[in-house]
Amino acid sequence: EFGCDFCSRLHTGDICHHDQRTVAGAPKISLDGLKFVITESTYANETRANHQETKEQCISAIQQALESGKSVRMLSFAIGKTQEAFELALRACPEAPIFIDGSGREISKIYLKYSSVSPEIAEHFVKNNEQRSALIREGPNIVIVPSAMQFGGLSRLYAKAGIAKSNHLFISLGYLDPHSPEYAFFNSTRNAVFNFDGKIIPRFCDVARFKLPSHLDSNDISEMRERLKPEKTVMIHGDSANIDKFIANHPDKGFIKAENGKPIELC
Repeated sequence: EFGCDFCSRLHTGDICHHDQRTVAGAPKISLDGLKFVITESTYANETRANHQETKEQCISAIQQALESGKSVRMLSFAIGKTQEAFELALRACPEAPIFIDGSGREISKIYLKYSSVSPEIAEHFVKNNEQRSALIREGPNIVIVPSAMQFGGLSRLYAKAGIAKSNHLFISLGYLDPHSPEYAFFNSTRNAVFNFDGKIIPRFCDVARFKLPSHLDSNDISEMRERLKPEKTVMIHGDSANIDKFIANHPDKGFIKAENGKPIELC
């Protein structure tokens, strides 16, 4: 059991360094006397491109696709990315047919009830199978549907229907695990083939990746450590080799790597 003194010296969780709609302008946390911090380390030893510049590139890609008569499929890796994807689609083409499907629709319903999301977002929900089939047959249109890097949920229907069509653009917005099906897809060459439930389908569609994760990169981790001043910073949720490199590049800063099945020495 952890006593109150211990809890007062523990801080853990993702720390976001850019404004979110629900907490715009929230101040960065500064603390003293922390024993340790636990931080996700997805992009340890990496430096991400400018977030705003990447957004503008994504918006431009959507605009160009629609202008050339293509449908756009935005495969949001995480359901929480749905709102950002929707905002990008609106900024790109506010008059375009924009729809939200799958678990992205369900999480948006929760946001509608408990958060400050505009009620107008409900007008963009895919209502039923009949409408879904029409979106797949017709176009151009934009569909935002979470996929979990596995073409999971309803994203699988859109993927199976659109991968072989040259009038489709598939966009990835978040992190892709190198061992996931979507990583292979978004890094494939045209004419590559994919197995969907036993059916071999060639890729003739366009693909584009825009790294817009909220994960910390190397600079963020260092800045957080300087601001919170923990005795130890435990690095989790990242590539083991990258974490090792980061720790080697920041000696005597109290960074340690968490490993499954191994105890962590904090004192």
